[in-house]
Amino acid sequence: MDQAPGRPNETQGRLLRLSTAALDKELDEHVGNKACPKDAAAHSTRQRALFFVPGRVEVMGKHTDYAGGNSLLFASADRGIAMSSAMLVEEDEGGGPGAGLRVTVLSVLPVGMEHHCTEGSTCSYEVEGRPVVRYTVSLPDDGGGECPRDWRVYPSATIARLHLNFDLLSCFPDGERRHILISMCSNLPPASGLSTSSAIVTGIFLVLDSHLKMRHTSTYREAIGEDENAVCNLSTYLGNAENGRDYFKPDRSVVLKGTVRGGVGTFGGSEDHAAILTGKPGRLRLLSFCPTRPASFSMGGIFDDLSMRSIVGGSESRPI
Repeated sequence: MDQAPGRPNETQGRLLRLSTAALDKELDEHVGNKACPKDAAAHSTRQRALFFVPGRVEVMGKHTDYAGGNSLLFASADRGIAMSSAMLVEEDEGGGPGAGLRVTVLSVLPVGMEHHCTEGSTCSYEVEGRPVVRYTVSLPDDGGGECPRDWRVYPSATIARLHLNFDLLSCFPDGERRHILISMCSNLPPASGLSTSSAIVTGIFLVLDSHLKMRHTSTYREAIGEDENAVCNLSTYLGNAENGRDYFKPDRSVVLKGTVRGGVGTFGGSEDHAAILTGKPGRLRLLSFCPTRPASFSMGGIFDDLSMRSIVGGSESRPI
């Protein structure tokens, strides 16, 4: 995983350009609709973040992450999700006193995914001929909204879990109202086994943390930690955010509760998130699980001369 990569490869650069183009168009719409003051929109350009979140490739170790086994993994340098974001300061629109947060997620749809274009969610603009869809989560949430069943379930479940555990509104002690825009552009083939869902969950956490500084809170430091195992603990937490279960610190001293609605509707462990967060270019990563940790034995250079090529095939998969 790379934040604001200094030297993205050609594929990463193209995805980042597309996601940033959609973000810029959305910002233009906000200024045009007077959803935020112009000076706030200008200020948002100094509160931007860029991430490339790679897809996960599993070489060996199927279904071991929630059973305490080992997995041999790597993160793809050419397949993943680019995320561009900005945070706006919004004027109070009569919502009453107190802090408020809106998170709008934009998705630049790949070719063949136009079925995600639904009434009310499709943006008025396109990016290089591709439609863009949006979904907004508002906090505080009255809890009365219907739980989405399509791609929107990933940002919805992730933001709900982060708010439950870290109280995202506490980041604005002066009662400010903020709007975070997150634009995604992916080249991960759908239903390909490259863990698109975990990439979205991980990416949304990274973007929100870059703006809201959850890592600086006492809750995060106590539950996830700040030592060499923190990134592994974070992987476990994000796996729990995805599957909806409670997170336990490995020594069982701290628990972060799961949500009533559950996660995104899948059951899994932290393998995908660990590969995304700890992967290095051109390197295989051997990890053990329950708890998530680097494996206790070395591969001894067995795969040093190995080259990998991924080929995606299979039938088209669409949500019901």
